[in-house]
Parts: sequence; structure tokens; C-alpha cells
Amino acid sequence: GGAAFRGIDGNRGWPAARGPLLRPGARVAGLEFALGLRAVVCGKPSPVVCREAVAELRRDVTAAGGSPLRYREVAMIGDDPRADVAAGRRVGLRGILVLSGKLDEATARAALGTVRVDAVAADLAEVVAALA
Repeated sequence: GGAAFRGIDGNRGWPAARGPLLRPGARVAGLEFALGLRAVVCGKPSPVVCREAVAELRRDVTAAGGSPLRYREVAMIGDDPRADVAAGRRVGLRGILVLSGKLDEATARAALGTVRVDAVAADLAEVVAALA
């Protein structure tokens, strides 16, 4: 029995100019170790957050008279290859990496060796322009 063990974020660190900063995922990992339990992570990079976002988007599109969306018709756009793009890809979304966020371009491109992306853009404006 007892309460469910939930975590808000699975990201353990965040690169910063003065060195990595701890994110909530580091605390979740520590609690998992101490408790001998696995947390259900409800935020990025968990597939839970992507599935819930798509479910809500589907409801909105259907309510507006549109056809139900398929996962491959939705893209996860983010500045973190692992926490954003890979999270979306795990549930079947397209993954678009923007290079204008928290990672410098060299670090982001280095991470691409481990994460499959559908597109890379300099920034969100470039993504929007490509859709127009």
C-alpha cells in the first residue's frame, strides 16, 4: 500500500556556463535509490507528457470538426535532443531540434549521434517558416 511515487521531471542536469545544474530528476533518482522504488515520471522526458499532450490536442481538433490526429502528424519541437526530441520520438511523434535554446550548437549537434531527429532548425521561427 501507500501513496504512488511520482516525479515531475526526469532530467537530471542542465548545462550552464558555470557547470551543470541539478534538475528535479536528480532528486527523483536519489529518492528512487533510497526507497528502492521506481518513480512514474509525468514530465519530460517521460512518454506520459507527450501522450497526454496529443490526447488533449486530438480532443481540441475533433471538437473543432477536424479529423482525429495520428501521432506522426504531431511534432515535438525542442532544444534538448534527449528530453524533448527523444521523448516525442518514443511515442511516435516527429522530432524537431531547434538550436536556439539551452544547449550551444556544438553540444546539441554532438547529441544527435544518439537521438534520431526529423529536422534541425536554427530557431522556432525557422520551423514556422518551413510550415507556411
